[in-house]
Amino acid sequence: MSEEKTNSQYAEMILFGSDSGKRESDMRRGTMQRSALKMLNSSLPETAESYELLTMLGFSRPTICDSVMLAMVYRAQRGDVDAARFLRDSSGQKETMSLHAPVEDHIDRLNLSSLSDDELYALVEATEAEEAGE
Repeated sequence: MSEEKTNSQYAEMILFGSDSGKRESDMRRGTMQRSALKMLNSSLPETAESYELLTMLGFSRPTICDSVMLAMVYRAQRGDVDAARFLRDSSGQKETMSLHAPVEDHIDRLNLSSLSDDELYALVEATEAEEAGE
């Protein structure tokens, strides 16, 4: 019998909470991330359409990632809002969301700036669940 698992076996392991399924899923995701990074950081072939333009823009050794970014710039210039968001977020200019919520008197200030988006959403959900239970 083969040691390899099918995609449905991975899905079952994750759905039913198998610790080994989570570990294997994390390992698989890590392998995919390393593979993607390796590809994106690879040198762009000189025969690629964008190679000449990127070298004219000052990229001495353009990578596939540079070519992808150039493609996103083209899409954003043509009105693609998702491409514009991608470029904004990738350049470190992601917009922030401001939350205004009443706080109890005993809490002067609560610094939430270090929390990730997922942590903030979890905090909101927990607060709503607590209020619904009262």
